[in-house]
Amino acid sequence: MRRAVGFPARHGVFVVELKCNNCGAMVPVDHKFCGRCGAATPGPEAAAPVRRTTRPFSELMAPGRARITVLKGTQDTFPGMTFHLGATHHVLGRHEGELLFEEDNLISSPHADFFYEETSGKLMVEDKGSVNGSYIRLRGPHRLRAGDVFLVGQQVLRFEYLEVSERYPAADGTLQYVSPMRPYRFRLIQILPGGHDGQILSSPTNEVIIGRQGSDMAFDEDVHLSERHARVYLDDKGVMLEDLDSSNGTYVRLRQAQALEHGDHLFVGQQLLRVEFNP
Repeated sequence: MRRAVGFPARHGVFVVELKCNNCGAMVPVDHKFCGRCGAATPGPEAAAPVRRTTRPFSELMAPGRARITVLKGTQDTFPGMTFHLGATHHVLGRHEGELLFEEDNLISSPHADFFYEETSGKLMVEDKGSVNGSYIRLRGPHRLRAGDVFLVGQQVLRFEYLEVSERYPAADGTLQYVSPMRPYRFRLIQILPGGHDGQILSSPTNEVIIGRQGSDMAFDEDVHLSERHARVYLDDKGVMLEDLDSSNGTYVRLRQAQALEHGDHLFVGQQLLRVEFNP
């Protein structure tokens, strides 16, 4: 029987067994004689060292695996609460899944799925058709598509392109009264409870600053907004959404599965989550 007895050698290398010079059998390093042929064995200094590695107690601690940490939540969660992502799929939901938030009534069940992609091994997040969506914090300027929804502070805004024409005739050919033609290309719409529209803003310069004070689209009572929080603007790439180094960041609603990076922040329901990878 082999025994996992080892003697420390240089550079974190351990000698655990050595080869019999007479018959070639592997002999535990603390045995003075070969168990097969009975020949005397050399000391541990004559053996080729074997490198041993320490294995984690659980795959939850395995290098390359991730964890989700709650930064802000509801009464059933607390800052620092952590979910280890050691399996292939991890469903987040209110009543079902591995990541449960039972007191958060803005979370659907199921709401989102955190999973490792088979080919690349990357951690992905995908919304599962939830009512309120899943949002990821911008890492840099983001190109908007028609119908995109994003969060700034506590405000939910929807982006729409505008196709403006100079003439809008009625069925009998009578022209409607309209304001003078301006080069509007898009508008931003505040989404209120029940899905109703709140503030609606277009800019003839095709640039809108969103913030708490002194902005084109201002929300004075939202203490989670910076004074100049985000900017929506038109350039040669399309209409872009950019965070202006705000304190709390700008979040865009996921349309499809997206790869996650260390330090990414997500809003799901009322939960602010951070993604962390084990070293």
